Amino acid sequence: MQPGTNAPWEAAQAEAPQQTQVAQLGRYQVVDTGQPVAIPMAQTAAMPGAQPMMMANGQMVMQQNPPKQLLIGVLLALFLGVFGVHNFYLGHTGRGVAQLLITVLTFGLGSIITGIWALIELIMMATGSLTDGQGRPLV
Repeated sequence: MQPGTNAPWEAAQAEAPQQTQVAQLGRYQVVDTGQPVAIPMAQTAAMPGAQPMMMANGQMVMQQNPPKQLLIGVLLALFLGVFGVHNFYLGHTGRGVAQLLITVLTFGLGSIITGIWALIELIMMATGSLTDGQGRPLV
């Protein structure tokens, strides 16, 4: 391309009139200019459970992670509960690390404690009082 000439996409954008739409979303005002928007990676890391996705018309949609399965959580708590695997699955990483370290660092002697802990969490899952890491109920 020669200097001073516009790229084909820039010419099309210059010819097309800008259509700006303004909408109210809760307490936020959303402006849709129809132009793609780049989100810095630091900002997407602060959005737990959602990944930004650009649609063809230039609108941004947040894609949510699906809720966790109750049956998988119960089976993990039943068979691998002393290692905290069910907590890693549900998104409670701190609890999972605690159960794993108690079991491993005590050479299995602490598995009595983590086994009782896993049994209590299994009962909580079965009764519906335990949620995933984002506070959503298990399905």
